[in-house]
Amino acid sequence: MKLRLKENTIRIRLSIDEVNLLVVEGQVAGRTFLSAKNYLEYSLRLAKSLGLTYLDQHLILELPRETLKDWNLNQTVGFNWKIPIDESTEEIQITLEKDFKCLTIREGEDESNLYDHPDPSQHKLSST
Repeated sequence: MKLRLKENTIRIRLSIDEVNLLVVEGQVAGRTFLSAKNYLEYSLRLAKSLGLTYLDQHLILELPRETLKDWNLNQTVGFNWKIPIDESTEEIQITLEKDFKCLTIREGEDESNLYDHPDPSQHKLSST
C-alpha cells in the first residue's frame, strides 16, 4: 500500500493483492516505522459509510462497502471522496486508486503485483 499525505489530502494506491484483500476480506493494513519504537499504522476497512479516525498512531479509513464490492473485478481505476473535518468548513480529500506499473522501466523495482498501465483514454475515476 502506498500512502501519500499532502495538506488535507490522502492518496492511497493498492496493488492487485491489496485490492483483492480489501474487497474479499474487508480490510488491508500497513505499518511504517518512524524510529525503533514509533510507527504509523494505517488501515482501510469496508464499512457501511465513509469515515476517518486517527487514534494511537493508527489512521483508520472506513470505506463504503457497497461502492467497492466488485472493484477487484472491474476496470474502475479509483475513487474520490471528501470527508468533513469535525465542525469546521475544512475537508479531507481521499483518493483511492489501483497501483499501476510505471511507463518507464526502473531498475530494481518489482512491479509484478501491480496493474498493467491502462490506456489513458480509458481511465475511470469515480467521485462518490
